[in-house]
Amino acid sequence: GNVWQQPASDSYSYSVSAAANLQAASNLRVGLGTFYAVAQNDSQYVTEATDPNGTLHYLLAHIAQDTVGLTVRADYTVTPKLSLQVYAQPFVAAGAYTRYKDVDTPMAPRYADRFHLYGAGEISETAGVLTVDRNQDGVPDFSFERPDFSVRELRSNVVVRWEYRPGSTLFLVWSHGRESSAGDGAFRLGHDLTELGRTSGEHVFLAKLNYWFGT
Repeated sequence: GNVWQQPASDSYSYSVSAAANLQAASNLRVGLGTFYAVAQNDSQYVTEATDPNGTLHYLLAHIAQDTVGLTVRADYTVTPKLSLQVYAQPFVAAGAYTRYKDVDTPMAPRYADRFHLYGAGEISETAGVLTVDRNQDGVPDFSFERPDFSVRELRSNVVVRWEYRPGSTLFLVWSHGRESSAGDGAFRLGHDLTELGRTSGEHVFLAKLNYWFGT
C-alpha cells in the first residue's frame, strides 16, 4: 500500500491493493485484483468566482474521499482453436466536501494563515447551491453548486476467438458498460453496488474476421 500525510493541513491518503492469479484447471486461468483508497485533502480546489466588486476568489475545501475497485479476468480454452476471455471491472468512488475556504495569503508561512475559513454566517446552502456572503451584509458575493459526488461504474467485455482454419480467425466481442452517479458524497459500498446493478447499460457487439490466403 501507499501512505501520504501532511499533518499541518490534516491531509492524508492511504491505499491498499491485492492481486491473485489462479490456474483453476488446465484450460482455465482466473485473475483477481482489488484496491481500496481513502484520502482527505484540506486544500482541494472547488471553483473560481467573481464577487460584485470584481474580485476573483479561489475557493478550496476539505474533501474526504473513498475509492474501491475490483478487476476480474478469466481465460478459458475450450479447444486449441477455440478460446474465451472475460474481463470485468466495477468501480465506486465518493467524495464529500466541508470546511470551504478562500485563498487570502497563499505564501503565508503558517498554513492556517493562508486561507479565510468561511463560518456559519458567511456561507449557506439552499437546494444544493452554496451561497457566500463574506461580509454578512445580506448581499450574496457568489454562489456555486455543492461539489459532493458518488460515482459507480462497470466496464466488462467477453471475447471469443475461433481459428476456423489454419491462419484464419474469427473474433466475436461483447462489450458492456454502465454508470450512475449521485450528489450526496456518501460512500455506501453495498448501496452503491445495488444502484449500479439497477442501472441500464450500454451493449456493443463486434465481429472481426481474418482470412489467410496463403498456400
